Amino acid sequence: MKSILKYLIIFPILLISFSCDETVTDSTVHNGDIVGSWMLTDLEGTYTYTVDLPDDTWGADTSFGIQSRWDMADEFFTGALAPYSGSGNLWLSEVKQGSILPGFEEPAIYNIDSLQQDTIGLIGVFEDAPSAGAYATYKMKGVYPSVGYNYSTCINGGAGTSLDKPDMGDQGVYTWDQTSTTENFVIKRDPSIGGAQVLPAFDDGTLTMVNDTTINIQFLDRDAHDSLYADIPNQAWDEGAHPSGNGKDSGGDRSYYAFPPVLAVGSLGYGDTFIGSYDPESTTHNTPGVGPAYVYNPALEFWSNYMTWYAFNFTAEVGVKLDPTKTDSFIGDVDGNGTVETADLVAYMVGTIQAGAGSTTTTPFGVPYANIIDADSLALYATTSGVGGKGNGLLKNDSDHDLGTDGTLGGRMKYTIIHTDCAVPANVTIDFDATFTRCATDNCVGDGYHVEPDWD
Repeated sequence: MKSILKYLIIFPILLISFSCDETVTDSTVHNGDIVGSWMLTDLEGTYTYTVDLPDDTWGADTSFGIQSRWDMADEFFTGALAPYSGSGNLWLSEVKQGSILPGFEEPAIYNIDSLQQDTIGLIGVFEDAPSAGAYATYKMKGVYPSVGYNYSTCINGGAGTSLDKPDMGDQGVYTWDQTSTTENFVIKRDPSIGGAQVLPAFDDGTLTMVNDTTINIQFLDRDAHDSLYADIPNQAWDEGAHPSGNGKDSGGDRSYYAFPPVLAVGSLGYGDTFIGSYDPESTTHNTPGVGPAYVYNPALEFWSNYMTWYAFNFTAEVGVKLDPTKTDSFIGDVDGNGTVETADLVAYMVGTIQAGAGSTTTTPFGVPYANIIDADSLALYATTSGVGGKGNGLLKNDSDHDLGTDGTLGGRMKYTIIHTDCAVPANVTIDFDATFTRCATDNCVGDGYHVEPDWD
């Protein structure tokens, strides 16, 4: 009986023990189908660079960019015109505090073909959590796209230019709330692992199981934005230093933007640029003293896109006649179409000429209205009724010759660079939208992916 009793007592304990063992063997998968290895197959990154002056080094209204000077300014702006000497300076590019920097208007988009072509690729491995809702380990390795700059050559990399492609070897921890459809994905540093980490910590990412073999991850990279940096847990902002002191980068979290070369035909996205040859490997393309060269701007279409003396004078007169704050010279809506615009200045000039005073009425720089308005177009215009419809087509195009000593004859102007800023401090955010495809093997080894990271 004692033996039987002994086994009767032990038997339920054995059942419990075997039951526990069986649970461990057939362990529950807490993180669902994302557990496993994945390869990056589509990527979209939207970059936003905003000028930010972080300290007292610069005044709030400081301009950054590339400035040129008209080669004949000192010859023309003498005597009574001497106060206008500063008008001979022209910013080829100019940004200030709060300016959205050019070059990143469109997202950088990669599919599997372009990722392979640019040798960009990431492999992500997501381990399971020890319990529901707990943090689990992830690894992200490979080659990723990055926008950097080279201060010594004043050239940015990435986002449509020469791409920086650093290696990534991150390991951290993550959670995924499968009950939520947005802001359900969190990653952070693994406190037990040292070293740098490329992916910034965030608690508001979104991970979506598109289907059994596809996941989509979206998050905002804000580790280069001083005020948003506070959203990153357990990290303190490091301002670093202007790259002129480091030769390449700020040495901290602050990003800098290098102005693109100006010696190229066409618009760089912010207006004026020089016309001339361009060597992308040159280290002197933005150097003061480069020039003289014509200035080209698509906004100057009535002068074949060149900055000419007539274009210069007409633009100056716009500032005098169409600025409502200048009550003594403001001409208002001359053509009566309800909008004050450059066509009103043309109509005003035409009216002055038709009244017989076109040769004596001049711009601030002494060019008669009668020179700026094309005589042939004006004769045709005189045979029609009304001011509307002709507009700026009456402006004379003086871009077929260079400006000489007689300003009344007009002509193309030439400029030389007198000032350039290579790098401007910026706050940067990147909206990432990344799609991964499930690998057939652990760590995607043998899956034929174009990037094969070292998993040691």
